[in-house]
Amino acid sequence: MEFKKVNRKRAYMEIVEQIRDLISSGEVKPGDRLPTERELASSFGVARPTVREAFSALEVLGLIDVRVGSGAYVTGSSNSITATTIEMVNGESPVDLYEVRMVIEPLAARKAAEYASDESVDKIEETLQAMQEQLEITGFSFELDRSFHMQIAEASGNKHLVEIFKYITTQMSKTPYLHFSEKNIQIRGHAERVIEDHKKTVCAIREKNSKSAESSMLAHLKGIAIREKWV
Repeated sequence: MEFKKVNRKRAYMEIVEQIRDLISSGEVKPGDRLPTERELASSFGVARPTVREAFSALEVLGLIDVRVGSGAYVTGSSNSITATTIEMVNGESPVDLYEVRMVIEPLAARKAAEYASDESVDKIEETLQAMQEQLEITGFSFELDRSFHMQIAEASGNKHLVEIFKYITTQMSKTPYLHFSEKNIQIRGHAERVIEDHKKTVCAIREKNSKSAESSMLAHLKGIAIREKWV
């Protein structure tokens, strides 16, 4: 397989298109294993997280299956691609959006610790408790997770932070990020770690410890990025 270097601004989609072309042409067929992330990163001239973005998009398109510890295998053809899935993978880079989250949300947590009312913190704690209960019954709830983060932004008292967070979550829903996160949350201990991280942040907000709230939120987001290999 031969690949061309890609443009940084839309790198992951260029990788998707090149691999999709190889599948369409029959150069790679269902059952074939693609080169490793490291090999593809070298071939395309990008960092490994960009290849991971492309793999996530190709999974959403139904073209490959990424198996932990084994690699990425071709599973389908371009004939299986729908307009809906094309729209989902043709948006902004989920890594770029996540980097913005790591700037905005620690700030929101710090401001929440400074300005949140007792009622606002009660509401955040109730959402966290609902997450814990849902996890024990049916599994991790991404909807409650988004509500948790939104409530912290709202508790900051800064309407601009709220609007930025709304924009980020809307844009991320148009990328393969959620698909990838839904796979990774199944890894043993991952969901429990998220809940524990949330507890630390809420505790810091309740205690009005702005530095701790900021650092715990940043550690939470960085931890996810590392565990899911976005960085």
